[in-house]
Amino acid sequence: GATASLETSGNPTARQQVLECLRPFARCCYVGVGGPAEIDFNRDVIFKVVTIFGSWTFSKAELIEIERFFVDTKAPLNKLITHRYPLDQAVQAFQDFDGATTGKCVLVMD
Repeated sequence: GATASLETSGNPTARQQVLECLRPFARCCYVGVGGPAEIDFNRDVIFKVVTIFGSWTFSKAELIEIERFFVDTKAPLNKLITHRYPLDQAVQAFQDFDGATTGKCVLVMD
């Protein structure tokens, strides 16, 4: 199984499946907001000693408000992005970002 997973869809089926694919002592992060999910905590969390993280940033309404702010003020968003990486350099991108040596990083998928 996988050592870590990131579930971004919020889909109840995906929420359950992402736990099933993990190996013991793995980590799972949920960022997608969705409906209730049926999760077998005994099998998929407790017996596998899985660590679950949740990460929430903004609601849809807040994201729309932020978007309007940037459009209205013509803020130079391109200056926030300090590094661009092709997809095949994703590991390096995450290492650089984790090392707190960059601004915003973008994975470019051509």
